[in-house]
Amino acid sequence: MGLKLLLSTLVLTGSIGMLSAKDKDSTAFTVKEKYQLRRGDFAVKSADYESALTIYLELYTNHKDDAQINASLAKAYFESNNLLDAEYHFTRVTEINKDVDAYFYMDYGHYLLSKGEYEKALTQFENFKKKEPKTKDLKFSQVENYILQCKGAIANKENIKVQVKALSNTVNSEYTDAAPGITADGKTLIFNSRRPVNKGGQMAPDGQFFEDVYIATWNEKTNNWNEAVPVEGVVNTNEHDAATSISADGQQMLVYQNILGVTKSGDIYLSNKGSNGRWGRAKAFEEINSGFFESSACFSADGKKVFFISERKKGLGNGDIYFSEKVDGKWSKPKNIGDVVNTPEDEVGLFLHPDGKTLFFASKGHFEQNYGGYDIFKTVLGEDGVWSKPQNLGSPVNTYRDERHFVLNTEGDRGYFTAQRQVGRTDLDIYEVDFSKYNPMTGETLAETQFTILKGLISDSKTGSKLTGQLIVTDLETNEVSMMEVDEEGEFFMTLPGNKKYNLAVIKEGYNAFRQEFFLPVGNDSETITFENDILLESEREIEVIDKRLFSVQIVRFDKASAKAEFSKEVKTELDLFVEQLKKAPSYFVELSGYTDNTGSVSGNKKLSKQRASMVATYFKDHGIDSSRIVIVGHGPEKAIADNSTEEGRAQNRRVEIKLFEK
Repeated sequence: MGLKLLLSTLVLTGSIGMLSAKDKDSTAFTVKEKYQLRRGDFAVKSADYESALTIYLELYTNHKDDAQINASLAKAYFESNNLLDAEYHFTRVTEINKDVDAYFYMDYGHYLLSKGEYEKALTQFENFKKKEPKTKDLKFSQVENYILQCKGAIANKENIKVQVKALSNTVNSEYTDAAPGITADGKTLIFNSRRPVNKGGQMAPDGQFFEDVYIATWNEKTNNWNEAVPVEGVVNTNEHDAATSISADGQQMLVYQNILGVTKSGDIYLSNKGSNGRWGRAKAFEEINSGFFESSACFSADGKKVFFISERKKGLGNGDIYFSEKVDGKWSKPKNIGDVVNTPEDEVGLFLHPDGKTLFFASKGHFEQNYGGYDIFKTVLGEDGVWSKPQNLGSPVNTYRDERHFVLNTEGDRGYFTAQRQVGRTDLDIYEVDFSKYNPMTGETLAETQFTILKGLISDSKTGSKLTGQLIVTDLETNEVSMMEVDEEGEFFMTLPGNKKYNLAVIKEGYNAFRQEFFLPVGNDSETITFENDILLESEREIEVIDKRLFSVQIVRFDKASAKAEFSKEVKTELDLFVEQLKKAPSYFVELSGYTDNTGSVSGNKKLSKQRASMVATYFKDHGIDSSRIVIVGHGPEKAIADNSTEEGRAQNRRVEIKLFEK
């Protein structure tokens, strides 16, 4: 875990509650403590996890070996997306081995399911049933569905023969990029992005910018997408604008908009492309909008059918798939596609293939096939007018994470979908699937090539810093070359034919060239395995390293009051380490990035964040670091790392990130 630098209003902390085996048994709860425990439980039920954690941690001080307190903390941490501390307290409960509430096993099962540990999750769900809960609790917990899900995922471990990779940075950014749409010729890609250069420059309550619609065109010379740009015209507004699909001929776009005082909870709009190439103002698709939440719409290739998601009354679940047909120039009354396809859970992200009968969608339901979260499914319209039982598209397209918004080109050899598979990041990216060896329409394998996942981390051999660079992998048998640009996280992930020899090269300015010949193995019985190959690059410059931790991003947190607090002794000790390192590494610079929560105006927060970064800069300059080596950036409320709707989240967002780098 990286260093965490805080001001005097806070303390330097790591993971809360790391106990030793010497902790004494908990004492009995007092009447007051029992009351506090009930308050904490009520806060959890109200989804106020910040308050719940405050209460539980106070009780935990005197009851560290109490199973139920640890169980309560585990749940609150898990729901707060603090998986490290959640794992610790889930494990502590099992170590204490005392009776706890039956729902502990459901919570533990969901935690394990969120990590793709299906066998372990199955054990916990079955433990819940062994507690013989009441019939209403069995129904409420949906434990039978989750048992079905785990058993299905365990039974369907075999991967389909495809390659999955994130699109390059001509499309993906460090912000959320999602919901791809593609024209029939495969040469135009639209998607939605929450970048700070959006139309209105405004931020949503979740701490991200409102999304705008972007477009990219295919470049035959580079065999890559050109740099994505906002669509021309007036589709993008000052609020949420999200394209849900583009027509096969590229002339119409269905857009989701939620306009204050106009839409009730989000509606579908239609924009047409003009002869000048600019997109016209989107108009409400009145024939399908209901006043309830509508989204994820798409046309058939001939434009005579529209499929969409709606949460209108009398549906089968939360969001259901509906369709409408154009008859004599008018759209028919929408019909529910039926319970063979729709489930009591959510369905999202629709795409009707140009064949006019294969519908792809994402669903949280269909538990017997679902790997976890949203998975991508397909259903086919038969000659009898009945939709087939949906089929999961399979792994590695689907995982225990969320996969949504799948589209496929006309030839069926390349698809795109939305997911996030980079460790430590929460923004969504667009991924590409190479179906050249597998037909997603028929489920047939087109070749017997067995694939292996090559992954690893590129870092500096001395500092441990994660490095960008160009990764080049050459098949020594066919001389086929696979290339990728490694992002600032230093992580690479490629799916390659296994049982072959490859040459791997990494090119990084300022570092000695790296070359490595290796054999990529395959798994048993057609199982796709992961081959990890971390790479250490040697810098051309000599450097004395004081502490490798200093070369990863470190954080100073701030109280909400102002930027004028004094540094604590602990913080100064850590800042002094940075000063010493900068003096011993004259080729390095330091970037100080200030951030705030979303309270107040954007302009005011920009100024405040820069002031906070300047405080750290002043400390460095006062201790002998030349100002020319210090870069100060004020981001304001951008790039929130926690939910701004809670005080705990806002506290995490009030920070200065310290990053050492070489030019």
